[in-house]
Amino acid sequence: MQERGSGGLAETAPAADFEMPATAGHGHGRPPSRAAGGTDLEAAMEDARILVGYASRSGTEVEEAVIAELAEARAAREAGEWSAEREARFWIALNGLARAVRPVTVASIRASVEYGGPGHEATRRVVQRYRRATLGVLLLLLVAQIYWLIGNNIAGQIDTLQKEVGVQTDTLAGLEGRLRTVESDLEEASRRLIALMSAGSPEEVLVPVRERVTALARQQQDLEVEVARAKRLLASARDMLASSQILLQGWDIFTGEEDPLRVLSGLRNGPPADAPGEAGASADPRLRYADNLALLASRSALSTFNQYVLPLLYGLVGALAFILRTLSREMAAVTYAPADNLRYTLRWPLGMLAGITVGWFFDPETLTGLAAVQPLALAFLAGYSVELLFAGLDRIVAAFTGEEGRNRTPT
Repeated sequence: MQERGSGGLAETAPAADFEMPATAGHGHGRPPSRAAGGTDLEAAMEDARILVGYASRSGTEVEEAVIAELAEARAAREAGEWSAEREARFWIALNGLARAVRPVTVASIRASVEYGGPGHEATRRVVQRYRRATLGVLLLLLVAQIYWLIGNNIAGQIDTLQKEVGVQTDTLAGLEGRLRTVESDLEEASRRLIALMSAGSPEEVLVPVRERVTALARQQQDLEVEVARAKRLLASARDMLASSQILLQGWDIFTGEEDPLRVLSGLRNGPPADAPGEAGASADPRLRYADNLALLASRSALSTFNQYVLPLLYGLVGALAFILRTLSREMAAVTYAPADNLRYTLRWPLGMLAGITVGWFFDPETLTGLAAVQPLALAFLAGYSVELLFAGLDRIVAAFTGEEGRNRTPT
């Protein structure tokens, strides 16, 4: 591409000399704006100078005749030799130049940081705004993910401990029943032995009774040891369950107990250890029911958090990741323009909507551990690729409506 014309349209000055008034420019199909104190034609000539400067610096191939026509048009304008024919040729040449550098536009050059346009400071602010927004959402997501993960693990531990308490309670009840039976048999055998000895029964009659009394006494001792061990295990399981419940209700910032120590009421303040048959009972059923309701509320809060809040945040992070990548790509290609901000702003709520939509298709109650992370990864992908998600929905709607739905006149 050669430099032609007295107007210097193809001059290759450094980027610092690449002056572009903020009031002149067009792009993305918009007509050139009116320059201060000038006309649309003067604004278009300034736009032509900007495009030629970009083409020269970027090495974009432009026909020499186009450059020559633009340079001659500018020279004719400055010399006052303007005509309708000259203007027509100018607009045709400008159109050819715009098509040659497309998708780069005057607006994107003005916003370019590399070419030092007057809008590059605004572009920097846009990038910084999205960068800060992404970091802020990531920190919020990290806190929310840790909060849910710890709460979910505590809830799972409570379920396990509740089952263990039930098993230990049944075991203790069975051992206590056997112990009562052995004690009754031992008492009966002892009375019989005493009666036989008082009656002066021969030794061959007393020996079997003595052996039975000895065996029952030994069995009683063994059962007492097992009962004591079962009581220790039950007390330990109760303590761990109480601690986990206190931790869960304290961890639950939405529906947690104001006084979590009250959870111990139905667990550690139960009946005495030597009260047979009541190992699993609570001292006050009303407090036990209140504790169960509080735990149910905490689990519901975690379930809601997993089904709605986390997918929403992951969808938002996916949308912001797409925006940052697109911004980086467009700035490198000098195709970013301020008008694109509307498209990026609309992507925020669309990403959140896509993420929360994914959460509707999964039941958090049936997913635990790493399996619960899969819907969140899908929520991130949905937020990143909003177009694919909604394009699929459009195809589903079109498949049901058919030609009749597409041709129907709106009412």
